[in-house]
Amino acid sequence: MQAALQLATYNFALSWYAHSPMYIPSDAFLITSVTFGNNRIQLITDAHLLASLAAGIDRDPEIGQDIRDIKRLLQILLKDETFRVHTWLSPLAADPHVGPVFLEETSWLTAVRVAWNVDPYLAVHLSERFVSVAMMREIRKLIMANPEDVIESPLAAEIMLGDSLATDLAFQLRV
Repeated sequence: MQAALQLATYNFALSWYAHSPMYIPSDAFLITSVTFGNNRIQLITDAHLLASLAAGIDRDPEIGQDIRDIKRLLQILLKDETFRVHTWLSPLAADPHVGPVFLEETSWLTAVRVAWNVDPYLAVHLSERFVSVAMMREIRKLIMANPEDVIESPLAAEIMLGDSLATDLAFQLRV
């Protein structure tokens, strides 16, 4: 019962990350995008909320490997979001508790697979939040294996096709 509740709670929290980050410009930038910094009081509130949420997740017991992996993914995403908010609040401050997310290239493989199992769109949108060659390669591999899972995502099509037609796709097209 507790494991099911934990899993549902983590999946709910991760659903927020299954969309493009609001700080990424889009075609309808003025309508859909919100930048950090337009309301300092809101940013301070967001920073406190993120810190409280991260502390609560850290105290949450881990029941099983699946929950441990999902919890780790959520911690990575929260740490990244906290870093971005703190950067907008005080760009020159050096807070030792807040910093960018650094993972080894091999760790991204697990993170992407966990994200894909939770929600394929979550895995696709990791590419907008982090920079990693291994992560992009794994996301593309998952998209190529299951394109129907992310059929409504223009970003997934962009990742799959790249800047030019990849050689591994050419055989699927009629000439």
